[in-house]
Amino acid sequence: MGHEQIYPTDWMGKSDMGYAEVESWAKENQPELLNEIFEGLVFPELSEDKSIIDYYKALNAPIFLNKLHKMYVNIARIGGLNKYVGMDWLSWWYKRNLIMFANLTRLIDTEEERILFIVGASHTNIVTKFLEESEICEVVPPLSYLS
Repeated sequence: MGHEQIYPTDWMGKSDMGYAEVESWAKENQPELLNEIFEGLVFPELSEDKSIIDYYKALNAPIFLNKLHKMYVNIARIGGLNKYVGMDWLSWWYKRNLIMFANLTRLIDTEEERILFIVGASHTNIVTKFLEESEICEVVPPLSYLS
């Protein structure tokens, strides 16, 4: 792409509660809900019989990305009346993704700008939605390049 520099866009500010604490609380207090949230979610694995391209295709498959995003949204359900265990962590998670979105958009100098955004699969759906809904750029799915 002819880029001369790599720009970091992620942010890992302090959260009031770590994900491990949310999961631990859910295991103890809402194990059925925790199982429901993760039901059917299978993470692609890189193996000797799979090429790196096929691995990246699996990580970027819309069905997988939608299931992953669904899992994150449903974390908000963890907790009880006036006890927002999942939401306390999830608000940090959304802030993190919004900061990535903002940092990414600050890299756009012209309408012809091309940016390769490399991020973990769990961020893909949400940051893509922010970009699409902002209508400030066109998002080209990575599968069109991986085929």
